[in-house]
Amino acid sequence: MKIAKLKKMGSSVVMEVPAEYLKELSLKAGSQVGVHVDGDRLSITKPAPDYTLDELLEGTPSDISDKMKDATWLNSQSEGRETL
Repeated sequence: MKIAKLKKMGSSVVMEVPAEYLKELSLKAGSQVGVHVDGDRLSITKPAPDYTLDELLEGTPSDISDKMKDATWLNSQSEGRETL
């Protein structure tokens, strides 16, 4: 475990993050991160990327619509809050 230092900058406090952690998570100055407090633990997480529909469908086989016709779940009732 590395020790991070907190510094006062104007009306904010900033945390120095070791360069190796930034590199490992592909983060840089200006990157957005999620912050969560759980008891005495401060967690900083890299948010999940936002994908466009085109990016999500990029690897989809072109014949997927034929395969979907046989999907039994396609015509079933929803189980929770999902929508089709």
